[in-house]
Amino acid sequence: MDPFAFLEAFRPRVETSWLSKLHPGVRIVVIGGLMIVPLMFKSLEGELLSICLILPLVLLSKSLRETGKLIKGSSLFLLIIILTNYLFTKDVKFSIAMGMRLVSMLILSAAFFASTDATEIGDLLDDLGFPPYISFSFVMALRFIPVLAEDAQNIVAAQESRGLELTKGSLLRRIRNMIPILIPLVVLAIRRAQQLAEALESRAFGSGKRTSYWEYRISIKDVLAFCYLIIPLMLSLYLKKSEIVL
Repeated sequence: MDPFAFLEAFRPRVETSWLSKLHPGVRIVVIGGLMIVPLMFKSLEGELLSICLILPLVLLSKSLRETGKLIKGSSLFLLIIILTNYLFTKDVKFSIAMGMRLVSMLILSAAFFASTDATEIGDLLDDLGFPPYISFSFVMALRFIPVLAEDAQNIVAAQESRGLELTKGSLLRRIRNMIPILIPLVVLAIRRAQQLAEALESRAFGSGKRTSYWEYRISIKDVLAFCYLIIPLMLSLYLKKSEIVL
């Protein structure tokens, strides 16, 4: 199992989809609001209902492949959550429900990153009045995650070609085998940060006010997206209040 597979969801490859054409602020509000739905329930039935309510986002964002990769890459974390909850509660259904809650979050995350470019987030933060260095740092953090993940995969492939075994031996041995991967990864990260600083300096970053090529406007699709957010929230609140789903 590739330990860095779940980071594939952060790779910038925005597909032209219905969700990607929304205003970035509306998209963030809709996906962020839908994250409340799986948190309302503790039962397996409620978590399965929340997954059904957010599944249309996979089609609206064309993120079926990314969702599959993200769930597959996070299968170890999913198993740990289920086993940990079972050890403390001895309740199988509740433990599986907590795992399904993680699946809901993974679906929403895949839909968001498949339909949102990092520059859109930076432009939105600028429009909200955040200082340029904060918005730029946030954008660069999102950009660096898939780059570092690719570097890590290349280092793993190079070390395995030299005889390093990451999937064999005890847990302590596997952790020790990660040292030949972490050290060159840290060196690469420092080198990329230095190159980025030089590139920013050569472009006179911070010398004046930044402008944006794109102008974001609210459209009828954004109104429909708000309706899509309100319906699952109202349905979840009704089921929770009436105790139809415990």
